[in-house]
Amino acid sequence: MKQPTKEILEEVIIKSYGNITTIARSFDVSRTTIMNWVNAYDINHVVQQGRDHLLDIAEDVMARKIKEGDTATLIFFLKTQGKKRGYIERQELTGSDDKPLFSGVEVTIKKP
Repeated sequence: MKQPTKEILEEVIIKSYGNITTIARSFDVSRTTIMNWVNAYDINHVVQQGRDHLLDIAEDVMARKIKEGDTATLIFFLKTQGKKRGYIERQELTGSDDKPLFSGVEVTIKKP
């Protein structure tokens, strides 16, 4: 296929949210060809803009789900975005009452 114009390629990149495989399918070419075109036009920033747009959409959906009271989405959000406020998941390395799990290890060696 003949290389599309910069404008057409940019339009397809944005509509495909920067997904190289999707872009390649729309032109019926390989991913490598798409990357060659992107590099030739120096439009890597457009690929990133497409990906950022999809991220914006995902964040909007997540915000809506949180407002609707979706517990799983809320927990995910707090684990990933609420760390500054103490919403972190950690593993306890102590036993009950904050006592050590082990106070020492005893090794017995028997001679045959």
